Amino acid sequence: MIKLLNFKKSVIGALFLFFLPVMLLGEIIDSFNSISSWYTYEKDGNLTITANSSGYSGNCMDLSYTFTGSPGKVSAKKDGVFNFSLVDSFSFFLKGCAPANVIYFKVKDNDGTKFSITVASNLSNNIWTNIVIKRSDMIYDANSSDVGNDTVLSWDNVKTVEFRIQGTAASSTLIDELKYSTLADKTKKMYSEDNIVDNIKILYNPYSPATDGDNRIKITLKRKAAVKIILYDISGSVVSEINNLNFVHYYEPGVNEFYWNGRDKNNKLLNNGLYVMYVRLTSETGESFTEKIILSVLK
Repeated sequence: MIKLLNFKKSVIGALFLFFLPVMLLGEIIDSFNSISSWYTYEKDGNLTITANSSGYSGNCMDLSYTFTGSPGKVSAKKDGVFNFSLVDSFSFFLKGCAPANVIYFKVKDNDGTKFSITVASNLSNNIWTNIVIKRSDMIYDANSSDVGNDTVLSWDNVKTVEFRIQGTAASSTLIDELKYSTLADKTKKMYSEDNIVDNIKILYNPYSPATDGDNRIKITLKRKAAVKIILYDISGSVVSEINNLNFVHYYEPGVNEFYWNGRDKNNKLLNNGLYVMYVRLTSETGESFTEKIILSVLK
C-alpha cells in the first residue's frame, strides 16, 4: 500500500504527483497475454516466439529454438522503461530446458550496462518450475557483446529484460508470470480486522525540517508489535533508520508516536527529493506487516 498523506503545499504536491508514475510500477512485468512486445536476438541459432494457451496461468510465451553453432545463443527481449530501484527479487515460471542448454535472465540499463544470472538447465517439459531470483545475486555481464563500458547498473532506469538460452540442443521453453517483488511486498498485508495495525499517519508530507521541526509518525496498533522505520532514497540505499533499536521491543496497542528530525544516519540534513519510508511491524506471534510511504523532503 502506498499512501500520500497530508499535503500542505499544493505546488509541491502537484510536482510530487507528476513523479508518481515512475515510482509506482506494478509487480507484474508481463503476464504474456500478448507476446507482441517481445523480439528475438540470434547468434548461431534460430528462435521463434509464439503465444501458447497452456501457460501456468492463461497464456504464456513459447520459445522454440535450434542452434547452428556450438554453443549457439538466442534471446527473447522486451524493451521498456523499468524502475527496479526498490526490487528485492524477480520471479517467473519455466517449463522445458534440455540438459545441453542453459537459461539466463538478464537486464540492461539505458547506458548499455547488463547484469545477468544463470537460471536453469535440464528442466522437465511436463512440470512448471517457479524461479525466484534475488536482485542482489545478479552480476555484471562482461561477456555479453552488446553491453557498455559502465559496470554499475542503473536499476532505476532499466531499458531491457531478456531471457537468454545458450546451448546445442534444439528444444522449446515456456515462460509465464514474470514479476518482481519489493521488500514491502514480501510481508505486506492489507488492513483488516485480523491485522496488527489500524492506521499509520505522517504529520508532514511534504516535510521541511527547517520550518516544520521534527516530523511525527503516528502508528495505531491493534495489538503489541515491534516497530522498525527505515528510510530509503530512490536508488534503494538506506538513508536513515528512524527507530533503530538494538533489541526487540513490543509497543503497546493504541497510538505510538515516533519522531524524526530530517537527518540521515550521519546526522546530515537530507537533500531535497523523494524518499521511500518503510514501516515494518511484527507481532509477538510472528505476523508481519509493511507499509510503504512516499515522502517528499524540502530543506
